[in-house]
Amino acid sequence: MSLPRDLFLTKSKLINITMKTTEQKILQKLEQIENELKSIKEYMIDMDMILTEEEKELVEKSIRHEREGRLISIDEVECSK
Repeated sequence: MSLPRDLFLTKSKLINITMKTTEQKILQKLEQIENELKSIKEYMIDMDMILTEEEKELVEKSIRHEREGRLISIDEVECSK
């Protein structure tokens, strides 16, 4: 009894199948990493948005001055030059 020829994989076909499987695994892993990076970027703190104590004080001072009507508009500053 002989087995059909198509049941036997040649070495090159086996290597080709193995490479395709490996490539698929790599692509899946890359896609997973890409999705994780997107998620991290969504929740990452922008360091430019964090204020120092001095900056916080300046913002609070500016808000107080605005409430008190002590701010000068940019138009007034430009006109006085």
